[in-house]
Amino acid sequence: MNHRLKTLLTLLLFLQIAPVIGAPDNIAALSRDSQWLALLQYQRSDWDGALRSEVDSEDFFLSDRGKVDPEDELLANIRDFEQKPDLQCRFPARAQWLQSQGLIDTLSIGEGHCPELNQWLQKFEPEHISLIFPAAYLNSPSSMFGHLFLRVDQKNQRDENRLLAQTINFAANVNHDDPELIYAYRGLFGGYPGVISVMPYYQKVKEYSEVENRDIWEYRLNLNAEEIHRLLLHTWELLPAHFDYFFFDENCAYRILTLLDVARPSLQLTQQFSTYAIPSDTLRSIVAGNLVAKVRYRPSMATELKYKIEQLPVSLHPLTLALADPSNILQEQHHDEDHPAITAGALEVAFDLQRYQAQQQQLPRSSVADASLELLKKRSEIAAPSPYRAPPAPTVRDDEGHRTFQVALSRGQNEDVEYTLLRIRPAYHDLLDPPAGYPEGAQIKFLETDLALRETGTLRLERFTGLNITSLTPRDAFFKPLSWRVDAGLYRKYLADGDDPLVPTLNVGIGHSYRLAGQHQIYLLAESQLQHQHNLPSNYAASLGLHGGWLFRGENWQQHLSLQLNEAVAGYDHHYHRLNWEVSYHLGLNLSLVGQLSATTTEGNWFHQQRLGLEWRF
Repeated sequence: MNHRLKTLLTLLLFLQIAPVIGAPDNIAALSRDSQWLALLQYQRSDWDGALRSEVDSEDFFLSDRGKVDPEDELLANIRDFEQKPDLQCRFPARAQWLQSQGLIDTLSIGEGHCPELNQWLQKFEPEHISLIFPAAYLNSPSSMFGHLFLRVDQKNQRDENRLLAQTINFAANVNHDDPELIYAYRGLFGGYPGVISVMPYYQKVKEYSEVENRDIWEYRLNLNAEEIHRLLLHTWELLPAHFDYFFFDENCAYRILTLLDVARPSLQLTQQFSTYAIPSDTLRSIVAGNLVAKVRYRPSMATELKYKIEQLPVSLHPLTLALADPSNILQEQHHDEDHPAITAGALEVAFDLQRYQAQQQQLPRSSVADASLELLKKRSEIAAPSPYRAPPAPTVRDDEGHRTFQVALSRGQNEDVEYTLLRIRPAYHDLLDPPAGYPEGAQIKFLETDLALRETGTLRLERFTGLNITSLTPRDAFFKPLSWRVDAGLYRKYLADGDDPLVPTLNVGIGHSYRLAGQHQIYLLAESQLQHQHNLPSNYAASLGLHGGWLFRGENWQQHLSLQLNEAVAGYDHHYHRLNWEVSYHLGLNLSLVGQLSATTTEGNWFHQQRLGLEWRF
């Protein structure tokens, strides 16, 4: 009886999918179709070439082997969608594709079949999709390269209601109680789940533009109605799923590319970023793919305030600062009769500065409410329009800056030894790169590796920068950011006997930076340094010191003069002072001529180094 029952069930299953299994070559081919692979988030491994899905939720697959076998997953979907029509409500984009390929007879995702899905879709009322790029923000490890998410623009959307549009965002679901080192480790090695979320645009604008002071670029994409609908259906499929989040590859930018690949399979954007995906690089790929129909710039609160200050007469700066001080307002120390130079412009800047400072200091609104109201009252007494223009969009967008992968080849001399140096920097930007499209005074170098072929015929690792983050944002009377630097890597250290071992080094510094006349900038940081290596006397050295410098940015060239003074406080008892001058001349956006001269002194000995070469950015 059991044998007959099994035979009958097998026959029924065969009859149900006979057209499918009767054409095994067709199923094998369809399981490799770019649309099917995109819907299941399959990517080919760089290690063994095998296809694997990047989704890490087991219930995303209908086959036990679905994560690694696209064909088995396709057969399971054909079977289950026919047997359980309600399953189409969970995976509507898959069902739509299966029906379009003739693999299932009926598509059951209309309003009468999937009420939750259709209720969710109705809140979008989509007409366009815009790609949103908040600029880089160095004070957040997850956003130091920028961020990408999508906004679903509604029909008849205008500037007044644009903030109400829904956004599609991918981010790590982090534990905010984790220490910074644990956060960085888990972010780098997939220790956090990444999830898709949908929220109103105004929440993202408040986070990026007001709290983090990040300008926002909005790129309207030229997706048609069918492609937009398919993207939303696939987003619905991904909402319950999770991915292992990797800061450099499976990140926000990469996951947005997978959604666009589903919307328009011919793009195959993700195939361009198998190793790592920096948001600005993925944005360049999208622009190059002719996906962008229109670009709009949204300045941050800080950018708007800075531009108003540039238009405010310098003679009114002291008074404006005094007006922005809540204690001065409340004590009514400033009256029109005492200060006839008070203008509408000064009051507007004072009001904006007060709001900005409260936001940055995370103060409750009530702490400045009375003072702000007093400023508004004074402003209302002046019957004059605002004297300020809106800040213009930068002449160079973030996606129009230089490429981030760099290779440099130079010829140098270290004391009496000549060498040829090959430098490879996977990411991202340094102080001597073309500055357009990047934050002012910012430097991020990741995994920068120097290999030196010496005239003796030996090849050695000259230096390795694991991570260098430098933020030299200038201070002035209105804005008082701290400048800081973190540098971790393997660096050559001159010893008194002339040896220069490769030493694991950590530098941390904090201080101030100021802009001088023109394009000149100076900075001074108080720094601590920790080094450990068996060739060092006492095996380690802990030092305190100063790190100062001067930066100049010309139209096509830049230079950087720096001085580091380190005095040991523990371990190897020595001093270590280094004077370094670097210059770059930009032959093009992604090609530069570079030079360097340095002099180092320790324990009464001097060591000199020089080099000249070319840098290419890809």
